[in-house]
Amino acid sequence: MKKNKILMVLVLLIPLLILWGFMFQISQKGIYFSSERVEEAVRIAIQHDGLITMDQLKTIEELEVRDAGIESLEGLHFLSELKKLDIRDNQITDLSPIEGLTKLTEINLRGNNISDITPLENLKELRVLNARDNLINDISVLSTLPYLEDVNLRNNQITNIDSLANHEYLTLRLYLEGNPIVDYSPVNHYYPSIENKDF
Repeated sequence: MKKNKILMVLVLLIPLLILWGFMFQISQKGIYFSSERVEEAVRIAIQHDGLITMDQLKTIEELEVRDAGIESLEGLHFLSELKKLDIRDNQITDLSPIEGLTKLTEINLRGNNISDITPLENLKELRVLNARDNLINDISVLSTLPYLEDVNLRNNQITNIDSLANHEYLTLRLYLEGNPIVDYSPVNHYYPSIENKDF
């Protein structure tokens, strides 16, 4: 009888020990990023050389990784408090790693290889979007971002701007030059109130 109880306790205890070991291993490894340049920027932001922890990442509100040759944003999803992101002049194609950064208010995507901006759909607090010099042709996702004030979409492949029709806050800047747009009428009603425009 005692042997059975001991055996049952061991059977229950072993999975717990395995789970504890796994969690300990994760905590020892810290958090890593797919790009060394992104990790370098994160380390500069937190001013720390050792293991990176989740608590440290939650202190980052601004991150800049310009002209660093980065191709992947994997790991940035950990920066849950990020408000400003500048990844100008890189080789980014996929924005899905940042789709959950709902506190972002400003993002600079200029000079990448981005064609799909639908991962921005959940960034409801976004005020400033610079997506100049990319491969974007569909901007319909912008209709879901009501607080946009400053948008630079120069030199893409955009033909339709219907999604910009109901942006009452879009008064600081709207740059659309360098796109094959024929019909600008969707923004006619607030065109005079835009401070900086190029069309």
